[in-house]
Amino acid sequence: MSRMTYLRIRIAAATGLAVAASTAAAQRPAPAVAPVPVIAGPSPVASDVVRLSAILARADTLAAGNHVRDAAQLYWSVVAEQRTAAEYPADVLRRIALMYFVVDEEYIAADVFMELAQSAAEFGDATTRLRSLFDAALMYQHLGRTDRVAECVRQIWPLLKSPSIPSSIRADFMARMIDR
Repeated sequence: MSRMTYLRIRIAAATGLAVAASTAAAQRPAPAVAPVPVIAGPSPVASDVVRLSAILARADTLAAGNHVRDAAQLYWSVVAEQRTAAEYPADVLRRIALMYFVVDEEYIAADVFMELAQSAAEFGDATTRLRSLFDAALMYQHLGRTDRVAECVRQIWPLLKSPSIPSSIRADFMARMIDR
């Protein structure tokens, strides 16, 4: 199988992972080039939004061209700026995780999903936390890291009882966990 065919399969798998982990009502589709909130405060400076959007577009292009190291540097620079501004870097962290998943760096991808889960907890986003922990658990399971899977599941169970998770999403994840 050619490298290009292999990458297309991995991209399809990553897209499937992102879609499978979402419901239409609760989450936007995995962004290819989505707007990202970047600056804290009463009103974001338009030039910063434009600049960071351009960085993300460049990172997306590099990632699509399999220039992972360069794309990662750009993505992480945006995450750093968002964190400095006390903004929630969920979209960019998800892009990073999916990029690493696509290029067979599942351990790094799982770790980034764990970082996204932590960030979601800090910003009170229980649904993203649940999805990120579940995605990380799937990757750790594939890697044979039962200890990390157990840690993810330990954190997932209380979320499945949380009133902040819509009942349809809770039911969906409960069914998936039982099937595993």
